[in-house]
Amino acid sequence: MTDDCENKLLYTGNIAIGSDNAGLFLKKEASEYLINEGRRVLDLGANDPGPADYPDIAREVGSVLLGKAGGKGNHHLRPDGEKRGKLKQTQQPVLHMFTGPGEMNRFATGLILEQAALSVQRKGLFTMVLSGGRTPAGLYELLSRDNTARSMPWEKTHIFWGDERLVPRHSENSNFKLARDKLLSRVKIPKTNVHPMSVDLESPEENARISEQELLDFFRSHGPSEKAGRQKPFIPTFDLILLGLGRDGHTASLFPGSPVLEETSRMIAAVTPGPDIFPHVPRLTLTLPVLNAARMIVFLVSGQDKHPALRKVFEPVSGTVPPAGLVRPKEELIWLVHPSLV
Repeated sequence: MTDDCENKLLYTGNIAIGSDNAGLFLKKEASEYLINEGRRVLDLGANDPGPADYPDIAREVGSVLLGKAGGKGNHHLRPDGEKRGKLKQTQQPVLHMFTGPGEMNRFATGLILEQAALSVQRKGLFTMVLSGGRTPAGLYELLSRDNTARSMPWEKTHIFWGDERLVPRHSENSNFKLARDKLLSRVKIPKTNVHPMSVDLESPEENARISEQELLDFFRSHGPSEKAGRQKPFIPTFDLILLGLGRDGHTASLFPGSPVLEETSRMIAAVTPGPDIFPHVPRLTLTLPVLNAARMIVFLVSGQDKHPALRKVFEPVSGTVPPAGLVRPKEELIWLVHPSLV
């Protein structure tokens, strides 16, 4: 933990505490402290083989999580998450804090494998939306490794994107290229299961229209059974969506102040980012109705420079909620963050 008040965030939602066997004292004491303070605590299971937690700071952990007295030293809460049954249908955000990207990516991989297995068992296929930017690169590489790849039902997995820059697909700025290079070209997924957004037309609006039509055709042909799929206008239900967080609080290509945030009927919209967003090119993005119809959304947040934006998501200033704070999926909203914020 740190004495720096900048890193002490007040989270008013649920708090998830994980522990391995050596850290059960921390888990027990911190949980009791939080319960006594009127907070809800979810038991995520144990038996993680990683380093132990620090049982001597249990009350300090609870105190800092509630934004109270700070602590000393360099300690971290560590999540396990092997048993997540109690998280189903909470409709509340759950925050996990990690000491580094390796831990975060391994945890995210576990979520993806579990959600894929459940989806295939339930309906015979798994739909996943990939995030752009550089943060998910390590996760994509981990998913492509032999042991993990063999556990993933790639032949029944369909891949989509949350947003795309209108650049050629071979461009280093292409979200499709990142996923292809780090993941898709390394696993046995049928080409017909990969559904990139259209980028080839001159008009951003026409690219958005064609991309939306392809999305509509896919979900209608695969017989959506969820209520969201029968609504008018039609809104698809993705099984899992990966998202990132920008320093200004944007996610996908939903930027603060954009009229696209008010969209209620379109599934994919064309947007032009502000001059401080790199690369400054037109983009396509899934809209909030589509994000919020998802079964599970997992945010991947990496780097100290994202902390002010994350703070605004959980503690809006003067009622102003950044775009990432408007994401509220139908079942599970999970935030994976490193470095640790406490």
